[in-house]
Amino acid sequence: MRRIQKKASEATVWLGLAQRPSVGARLRDRYLVDNSVWARLPKSAVVASRLFEVAQAHEIVTATPQVLETAFSARTPAEYDEMIARMAAFDPLPMSATTHTIALNLQHGLWHSGRMRAAGAFDILLAALAIEHDVTLLHYDADYEHLAGVSALRQEWIAPRGSL
Repeated sequence: MRRIQKKASEATVWLGLAQRPSVGARLRDRYLVDNSVWARLPKSAVVASRLFEVAQAHEIVTATPQVLETAFSARTPAEYDEMIARMAAFDPLPMSATTHTIALNLQHGLWHSGRMRAAGAFDILLAALAIEHDVTLLHYDADYEHLAGVSALRQEWIAPRGSL
C-alpha cells in the first residue's frame, strides 16, 4: 500500500499538479476522465495540453469502472502497478444503489430511443456515476453523446470529434 501511495504522489506530479485541492476546497467543477483520454495522453500533445488545462482549473476524479478499464490494458505487472498508482492520485467516486438505478435508466433510454447498443456497459456506468455525482465526463468517445441525448449527462470532448 505504501508503494501505491508513493506512486500516487508521483502521478500527481506526472499530470502537472503540485498538489490535490485541500479537503473542503471545491473547484468549479469536477471532471471524470474516460479512458479514451488517458489512452491518448502519451501520444497526443493536444490531449496532454487540454488535460493539463482541465487539471489546473478543476478537480480530476476517478471511478472503479474507469480504473479497472485502465488497468486492463497493462501488459506487465509493473505497468499494472504504475497505472493503478497513477489513478490513485485522484479521488474515486463512490458507487451506490443510485448508480445502479441511473445506469439502468440510461440503458432504458438508449433502448427506447432506437440506440440500444450505442454505449457499452462501462461507459453507461461511468455516465451514471457522472450524473449521480454531478461531474463532467471528459472523453473522446461518441458513446457519451448518445448517453447525453437520453439524460442530463454533462460531457465534453477532449478535442473536436474526428480530430485525433
